[in-house]
Amino acid sequence: VMSEAKDIERYLVPGLVRGIEILRLFNAERRAITAPEMARELGIPRTTVFRIAQTLEHLNLLSRDDGGTAYRLGAGLLGLGFEYIASLDVTEIGRAELEALRDATGCSVHMVVRDGVEAVVVMKVAGRSAFSGSLNVGTRLPAHATVLGRMLLTDLDDMAIRRLYGDARLKRFSEQTPRTTADLIELLARDRACGYALSNAFFESGISSVAAPVYDHDGRVIAAINVTVPAGGDIGADVVNAVRASADRISRALHYRPAAAAVGL
Repeated sequence: VMSEAKDIERYLVPGLVRGIEILRLFNAERRAITAPEMARELGIPRTTVFRIAQTLEHLNLLSRDDGGTAYRLGAGLLGLGFEYIASLDVTEIGRAELEALRDATGCSVHMVVRDGVEAVVVMKVAGRSAFSGSLNVGTRLPAHATVLGRMLLTDLDDMAIRRLYGDARLKRFSEQTPRTTADLIELLARDRACGYALSNAFFESGISSVAAPVYDHDGRVIAAINVTVPAGGDIGADVVNAVRASADRISRALHYRPAAAAVGL
């Protein structure tokens, strides 16, 4: 495995790797970073950081206020993000279904895909009421701590979950968050058996949700969808069934065949 990793590293472009590492320093809580801060945190020379940052700024992937020293993410990244979302078959196929689910429930509906240990919102259809939730396209959620993320993780076996999370204690967001990888594996086993997951302030206080997985033609979980309501709101059997039915229709449109998937066809 180590030799394979070294072979791969031979073909990597260092400047491109460092540029992506710089972009990954930004998040919702940290929207502005100076070049010296980038150099210190990544352990690379300041001159290298300045050149890469200026290149990213030229490409509109980073920006600065006039005369400012701190960089922010540029609008060019937004365009790339939407191009990626538009390229996903599941979003094109799922949009009409999510709109119909919103109309049937009156609630906000979301679709996510997995990126490592995170669930990324790739589609949102706002509800009819004043309450629409805090999730927007591009929002990243901790997969282990959300019902949407757990639906995505049900695609992985126990060994893959252990490789993904290791032995470290999992970050907690509520009293319901699994504390360890073993706790998460046990929770995912129940999720697989149910075929959906319910949440009452599992991740975010004031929010209840029900989520279901979307499968591709190989029987892999390619996405997950949910409905969100204010905590204490009504998530009855009719809403659960509507979410599951919508996820099933999207899966069938992606040529998922449960019987074929079960035998590995």
